Amino acid sequence: MSSSKEYSQLDARQLKGKLHYNIKINQLGLKVSGLDDQIGLKEMIILDYVQALDNYYSKRGVMSKFTFGHLINALPLLKELKCYSKSSVSRVINKLEKLGLLEVKRKAGCPINARLTIKANNILNFKLDESVSDMEPTVSVLEKQGVSDMEKQTVPAKEKHNSINNRNNNNLTIDEQSDSDTITEEKIKKYWDEALEYFQSLEPEEKMLYDSQAYNLLDFSCPKPKPGTVEMKRLRVQLYIYDMEGR
Repeated sequence: MSSSKEYSQLDARQLKGKLHYNIKINQLGLKVSGLDDQIGLKEMIILDYVQALDNYYSKRGVMSKFTFGHLINALPLLKELKCYSKSSVSRVINKLEKLGLLEVKRKAGCPINARLTIKANNILNFKLDESVSDMEPTVSVLEKQGVSDMEKQTVPAKEKHNSINNRNNNNLTIDEQSDSDTITEEKIKKYWDEALEYFQSLEPEEKMLYDSQAYNLLDFSCPKPKPGTVEMKRLRVQLYIYDMEGR
């Protein structure tokens, strides 16, 4: 007879690729947005799920897509919130769309295409900046430039390299770092081994997130270097220095 641990692992493997593993709800972001009296748990759960899809589909340069059945199966907690049918999920999607938190494209007989807006990203990725006295949500570079939500996703704020698990993977935009030229050749040589050793210590998923952040150091016109190349290693070292110096 199998032990309970072995049984749990077997059961978990059967859910791989079907279940949205972790649900993160930024209560502080919701509170400061002023929408806490209009958005409940089921709305935040669905927003978190769409964000996870954004992270996946952004690598392919397309909008997230899902069917109602897939969403319901991936989020079994919705059943406890009286949201377990196509019509009930559709009502939540419509509500989020009207609140300006989701951009949705619908076509009969096809999966739904959805994307978080800048407003939604600012809620889900909100963090308290200890350097200022007031609580302010992260304002994306694209929002400052007046780029529409439909055209681009928000650019995540830089974080310390030891907080990599909290990063939002977003490959739809590449943010030019105006101070990247201050990373000298001397610094790159100095931290080369240390930075690459740090990168190798990461889990596979963390490496993907790290490289996603490294791409953000490139100018819009620069092509992304391929994995395993010297250029990619150099970019990882630059990000390591960038994060280490807290820029």
